[in-house]
Amino acid sequence: MSCAGPIAFQKSDRQPSVGAVIPSAGFSARMGAFKPLLHLGDGTVLERSVSLFRTAGIPLSDIVVVAGHRAEAVGSVAMRLGVRCVVNTRVREGMFSSVQAGLREGTRIGQAVFVLPVDQPLIRASTISALIEARRHRPGAYWQPVFRGTEGHPPLLGPEVAAEARRASVSDTLRDVLARYRADCVSVAVADEGTVMDMDTPGAFRRGLSRLTRLGEPSEAEAIALLQDVFRVTPCTYEQGVRVARAARRVAGALGPMETDLDPVRLRTIAMLSVLLDPGGAAASEACRKMEALGFPSAAGILRRIRTCDGMGTLPMDEAQVVFLALRLGGGVGRVRTNLQREGPGADAAVERILRCMEQTASPEIRPTVREAVLATAEGG
Repeated sequence: MSCAGPIAFQKSDRQPSVGAVIPSAGFSARMGAFKPLLHLGDGTVLERSVSLFRTAGIPLSDIVVVAGHRAEAVGSVAMRLGVRCVVNTRVREGMFSSVQAGLREGTRIGQAVFVLPVDQPLIRASTISALIEARRHRPGAYWQPVFRGTEGHPPLLGPEVAAEARRASVSDTLRDVLARYRADCVSVAVADEGTVMDMDTPGAFRRGLSRLTRLGEPSEAEAIALLQDVFRVTPCTYEQGVRVARAARRVAGALGPMETDLDPVRLRTIAMLSVLLDPGGAAASEACRKMEALGFPSAAGILRRIRTCDGMGTLPMDEAQVVFLALRLGGGVGRVRTNLQREGPGADAAVERILRCMEQTASPEIRPTVREAVLATAEGG
């Protein structure tokens, strides 16, 4: 049953495009408010879900919204957005009935289809693009985003799996259908925590609103996924990132709150990711470009500032300056501390070498502060 008017499909000799089904038919009982029409950022949850696929290059005519509860209101939004809408008259039978309604009435036979519940709108468009790209180069029955070892949404169903979902019993779930093709699943590692986050309760929605304000930079979990699963750095390089983050935290603590203007999460994630700037040159530039393409433009901008930084500037210091200082320490705070614990001239010489290096890059007015911070960092381990 259509709620926004059918769109005629054009015959084509080319491979059918990728489509998307967005089940939006539920009663939102746990939320206590109708999830698809809740305001999220500049629009509604449903609008953001549609925009996600549109940004990834999926035509509006291949995006299907499934309505049920408050079908008229959902259909009105779908019509305004220019996407298809079908009504699930069996909404009380569970979400899989909405998936089936979308697949049966809104998608083409032979088409690969994303299935994204409307309450998971904070996925990055780069994740959708990564799954589409994986389908082109890695044959399989379906493609699943994986965030730090946990499977998430949205799966991209190949034509055979989509056909199986269409004809399955309504007592099944999408998970049941996917399990039948488990051997042919292609897992796609992504640095996108949104793939494993839903917003089906008021508390989860508040967390989603908070995440929305920081989508341009990675969470700590996403930073780990970037290093280990996307850039696939060596264990040694990863541990170096952890050491730089530890050094940055100590530097910030030594500088004190009056001399820094820092976000603790941003400081740690940028410090960890700063190892991508080594060995510099084209590799560092490419790492920044990839970060931007993956949906982290703010983080990429800070890394570029670190890369081109030629001094400490003035107080208060921001994340780029503190990480620059930590990098100049070479993540080698532990080595300095070891030398300090030894008796003899080695301790003083080690500290003085680092201080000379740091003070050469610091503006005159902050050199005393930098000296104190380096000494406190080294002594604090």
